[in-house]
Amino acid sequence: MKQAHSILLVLADRSLFPLIASYQSGLFRDVIPLFKAWEARSMPTKIASMRSFLVQAMSAPLLVLHSVIATDDAHLVDRIFRCTGAKSATALDFAAKVGALNVVCYLHATGHGCSTRAMDYAAQNGHAEVLRFLHEHRSEGCSRDAMDFAAQNGHMDVVQYLHDVVGVAGTAKALDWAARNGHIDVLRFLHPRRSEGCTAYAMDYAAQNGHLEVVELLHGYGAPCSAAALDMAAANGHIHVVRFLHEHRTEGATVRALDNAARGGHLPVVIFLHDHRPEGGSTDAIDSAAAHGHDDVVAYLLAHRRDGWTVRAVDAAAVHGYVPILERLFRADAARAVCSPRGLLHVVQVAQMESLTWLLACVPESLAAVADGLMERAITHDRIEVVDALWSAGFYAGVTPSWLQLAEKTGHEAIVFYLSRLN
Repeated sequence: MKQAHSILLVLADRSLFPLIASYQSGLFRDVIPLFKAWEARSMPTKIASMRSFLVQAMSAPLLVLHSVIATDDAHLVDRIFRCTGAKSATALDFAAKVGALNVVCYLHATGHGCSTRAMDYAAQNGHAEVLRFLHEHRSEGCSRDAMDFAAQNGHMDVVQYLHDVVGVAGTAKALDWAARNGHIDVLRFLHPRRSEGCTAYAMDYAAQNGHLEVVELLHGYGAPCSAAALDMAAANGHIHVVRFLHEHRTEGATVRALDNAARGGHLPVVIFLHDHRPEGGSTDAIDSAAAHGHDDVVAYLLAHRRDGWTVRAVDAAAVHGYVPILERLFRADAARAVCSPRGLLHVVQVAQMESLTWLLACVPESLAAVADGLMERAITHDRIEVVDALWSAGFYAGVTPSWLQLAEKTGHEAIVFYLSRLN
């Protein structure tokens, strides 16, 4: 009787059944929803997750494991390991990448390995606590990428730790990328302490992104640059950078400076370049300004420069409905302000009615020369409003059988009805 009582006490122990169940195969109940949710995802999502999770195989246990690592839930990570037996060579690297410090500590304590990428990723993403743990408890170390990417992303505390404690060097990319992204504190820290220096990339791309303080600092350091610095600053409308480079540097610029400033609609930059720089521009200036609807830039260039334009300016303005620009080009040179046949076909195809109305009123002869092709294009693309406008212009003696056949073939019943009434 005493033995039976002892057996009952054991069987009634609340901790016994979970212990027995933990040795059975299969998924724990709290893990099952994670697998179901993963299976419901689309294949493109799974493929994208493989790359971001640092997983090399389309394995549900691995992908679920890494998705949980990203939540920094060490307890749940442990349960997935226990019920799936998953083996991941990149688990610790990935945990460091996403800053999952609790999981990093767990994986380290349970004997998982990592590579130099663990510290590299932690540095790149600014996970200073993870970086510190790995440096103090692991021996894999990091590569020069750690410093380069930490500098690129402006993680000043990480940059300082890597230099002062880890003692790792970067490359010229550290200063180059920090300059490009405007991280002036990183530049001020690294420049006097490191010997890797920077390349012309640093000032060129700081100029492109409008980081005037960085450009000034690099200039003070004697850093190099190229003509691309002024070109790219002009293209993005950074007038203060353009002015500084013009006044303090000798690398100059190219015609791309004015051309691309015009493309971006940066009139103050266009005016500055015209007044102060010798490089000039090309026909691309008016062509691209017209294509992007920058009427004020087109007006200035027509009034102050003699670079001219090509048919691309007229075609693009017409296709996009920039009638004021069409009018401006026409006033400047009526003989040249004529769309190409290809441009006219595009106007008809997209049913740009404002431009078509202007063209019919001001340069009808250019449309008359290709009237048959325009009507066929309008019918093909079901542009009944264009069909009506072209017919009303008086270009045609009558409806041709081929028009009706084309409308019927393409299934545009409204146009079939319209043309039939004309007959």
